[in-house]
Amino acid sequence: GVVGVDMAGPESGVNENDADWLRETAQMFSKANKAGLRLTYHIGESPDSGPEGMLNVIQEIKPDRIGHGIQIREARATLKEKLVSQLREYQICLELCPTVNIVTRTLPDYRAMASLTMELAKEDIPFCINTDNPYLIHTNLKSEYELVGIELRDDAERILQASFESAHQHSFLKN
Repeated sequence: GVVGVDMAGPESGVNENDADWLRETAQMFSKANKAGLRLTYHIGESPDSGPEGMLNVIQEIKPDRIGHGIQIREARATLKEKLVSQLREYQICLELCPTVNIVTRTLPDYRAMASLTMELAKEDIPFCINTDNPYLIHTNLKSEYELVGIELRDDAERILQASFESAHQHSFLKN
């Protein structure tokens, strides 16, 4: 059966910064949530949506998970405080996709992803390492964990365990 709804598409249009569009989308997501479905929203992968788009989605839709969300790295001052606070308060899990973010050049390398995972763990923000288009970019979950783990060095076991636990805790499937 269906367990969740996922909104994904190009971030270049930045619909998430259009209040009317976002309000209408939030109404649809609210109906899905009331029907018992969990919510994922892909946002914050590229500079086009940026941290502002992420904050708008969090405030209007309150998804269970955010696909990518790496633009939190670019948030500063009050915007960063709001993002961190709301991700933590609503326990929104960020789905991090290391290889695809490198292929799309939204991250320079695995070291940047490792640094982000350490920051998220420090801020107590749920995150999990995922794959996005594994067949297209020739990766799998085991490889993603290994590549990030290499860069985490001594922190690998702790950070990767946090990712695994968040993935389990934020799964849309009921145990």
